This record gives sequence, structure tokens and C-alpha cells, in this order.
Amino acid sequence: MLRAFASGAVSMTGIEAVSNAVPAFRPPEWRNARTTLGWMVAMLVLLFAGLTLLIHLAGLVPSPGQTLLSQLARRTFPTGPWYALIQAATALILLLAANTAFNDFPRLLFFMAREGHAPRRFLHMGDRLAFSNGLVALSVTAAVVFVAFRGHTQSLIPLYAVGVFLAFTLSQSGMVVHWRRRRGPGWRHRLVLNAVGAALSGLVLLTAAVAKFTEGAWVVVVAVPLLVLLFSRVHRHYRALHQALALHPPPAAPAPASPVVPAPSPPAAPGPSGPGPGAGAGTEGEELPQQVRHLVVVPVARLNGPRCGPWRTRRRSASRPSRCTSPPRRWRPTGSGSSGGPGGTTCGWRRSCRRTGR
Repeated sequence: MLRAFASGAVSMTGIEAVSNAVPAFRPPEWRNARTTLGWMVAMLVLLFAGLTLLIHLAGLVPSPGQTLLSQLARRTFPTGPWYALIQAATALILLLAANTAFNDFPRLLFFMAREGHAPRRFLHMGDRLAFSNGLVALSVTAAVVFVAFRGHTQSLIPLYAVGVFLAFTLSQSGMVVHWRRRRGPGWRHRLVLNAVGAALSGLVLLTAAVAKFTEGAWVVVVAVPLLVLLFSRVHRHYRALHQALALHPPPAAPAPASPVVPAPSPPAAPGPSGPGPGAGAGTEGEELPQQVRHLVVVPVARLNGPRCGPWRTRRRSASRPSRCTSPPRRWRPTGSGSSGGPGGTTCGWRRSCRRTGR
């Protein structure tokens, strides 16, 4: 019964994609994400309850060679193209469900890298405005898992169940801590609601981890602590690097024991290594943050020049500023003046004209 409970709870997953993609919604993000999450939960409960009722009324039982949904579709539509349409729709839904990880996992790695818990390479976006490094890392990991388990669905489901409900338990527990620290309006019933969710998610997590430990759940049980240790080491490395590169003000001189103010010493002559006290001693003093000046050189060709099209060339002379001209053979004089006379108007083949002034 516990194994059946854990397997059935997996079918209620998928809504975690909304929580991971809250920053991708239009403002106000939290309100739009809450609306989407509410509709997803309502459709999920309706479909799950309806399919369970239909399967129970039809008297169907699980079989090794066919799923319950396939049996129900075959019983409901014995002839015609509807059975094939239901199977194709099921395959498309599973394809979109598999694509959810590729949409949210790179963004999650971006958030972790921004806080210093993952390598900074996951902050960069590729040419297609996607987190390419996160996509590559996820693709390699998915390929390794697929080859290791030989693509058996029964062996991959325990990994998914334990991982998903571990995330649910941690997120609900984090919300409990959040409501305890920030006691806003109505925080008590929200804390109770998140505490109940954390307890139920933790129950499913323990059930799935114990009941399906030998079927593949042991991989997640071992991999999650190792990943937490790895991310902690990465965060420790970036913190030590930040402290090493940070600018600290020079230590203040100790206060004199007596109220006697010493006479100011004459300024020291600048040494070979630069002016200032201690310049010739071979030691470099620490600088204040406001004393540091950065010089960034960006090579940009013709930054202030006019913009020319693909069929126009740029002409520059000593007496005239840079301007765009078209090939001479494509220029035709129009208007009252001539192309070379003063006041004439010269037009190109792209409906762009300029006054020559010659």
C-alpha cells in the first residue's frame, strides 16, 4: 500500500515548474503565478479524479504490456481513429513534461550562480538568449542517467519521485520559516497551511525513499547530499575569493596615551617607487575604495560617424566630415539643380536624398 501511495503521488507532480519560473511572469509576477498555479491544480485534480473513477467503473487492472490509460481508451473507443488520437495526445503531453526541466533547470542554476552556490559560468546567456551552459549540463546528466538505467521507466520513476517531493518538503519548510520571521497579516493560518504541506510532502518522501530504495531511489539519496556538499564548497570558494579581492581601508593609528599632540613631521621626498610615505620601503599600502580608478578601453570603429546601409559606402576627407555616399553609377540628379551644381539634390536608388552643397 505504501508503494502504491508513493507511485500515485508522483502523478500529482508538475506544478513545481510554476514556482521555479515566477520571475518569468509578467508583473505582478506573484499574482499571475498564483493564478496559473490555481488553474493547474484544478485541472490536475479533475483529470486525476475523473480517470480514477472511470478506471474503477470499467473494472480495469494494471497489466505489464499496456497502461491503464491505454486500456481505458481501448475500452471506450474500440473502433475508429480516437484510440490513436488519445495515444498521440498522451505522447505529446509527456514530451512537454520532459521539456519542463530544460525550461526551468537552467534558470534555477542561474539563481544559484547569482548567489554564489554554483559556478559563474551558469550566469551567461548564449546567442539564442538562453542559458546554454545549464542546458548542456542538463543534457549530459540526462544522457548519463538514461544510459545507466537503460531507459526503463519503472527504474526512473523512483528517482523522479524522491527528487520532486524532496523539493516540495524543503520549499514548504522554508515557507514555514518565512512566516515565523515575517509575521504579516494572516501569517498564522498561512504558517499552518505550509506546515501541513511540509508534513504531507515529507511523508511521501519517506515512503518513496524507503519503499523504492532498491529500485533506484538510492541514487537520489546518495546524490543529493553530495550535491549539497559540492555547492557548499563552491560558495566557500567564492566567499574566500571575494574576501581576498576586497578593498579594505588602512588600519587606523592607535590613539596616543597622553594628550600631548606631536609636532607634524616634514613631508618625505618622493622615492623611486612613487610619492607618499613608505614609498621607498618596498611595501604597498592598501587603498581606499574611493581611491581606485578603473580605465576601460573599448575599441569602437567610427563611433560618431553616420550610419550607412549595406549598399552605401563611407567617405572621409580632411575638409569634410564623414558621410555616407552610394556608388556613383547609381546616382541620378533630380530637382531643379544638377548633381554637381550648387543647391542640387542627389538621390540614390533607395529613395534617400542629400543636398550636395557643391
